[in-house]
Amino acid sequence: MPIQKVESLKLTDRPEAPLESVSQTVEQPRLKVLVAETDSTMRNRLYRMLSKDCQVVCANTVRRAAQLIRRNHFDLVICDQELPSSGGMALLNFVKLQAPETPVVLGMPEFDARIRRQAILHGALECYVKPMSAKAVRFLILHLRLSLRMIPDGEMDGRMGYVARSMGRSGR
Repeated sequence: MPIQKVESLKLTDRPEAPLESVSQTVEQPRLKVLVAETDSTMRNRLYRMLSKDCQVVCANTVRRAAQLIRRNHFDLVICDQELPSSGGMALLNFVKLQAPETPVVLGMPEFDARIRRQAILHGALECYVKPMSAKAVRFLILHLRLSLRMIPDGEMDGRMGYVARSMGRSGR
């Protein structure tokens, strides 16, 4: 049996490609995110930002979100504090009963320290003032991937500068 050349197994055709681009060719598992938001513009905006890296499912009511949570596993739930009928706090409590390990981020129309404190005490990972910025979304996804150990050891060395820059700090 003749031996085949190994050249055909190259990861990239560009010999000058930096190491970063080689690691990007390995597909990471996609996070599954539920966005529960009443405002269709905000819901679509979050969908567009998250769908680059995640599998995104949307709901516009607590009832629909609860149905989805009963039937699916989510790595993250982003919910609007002002969801119709029960509200975002009710959805937060439901998530913590059904899937206590699932992080929940609560969106608020304006900052309210009392509501934030209450949400954190009920198990929210964090609260944000709407609209959530693209930088905040990237940081949230990176934080979630780290906590779920979805980023292999050694890859973080190059990403820490990115984290610092996304938070508005120098990479040093």
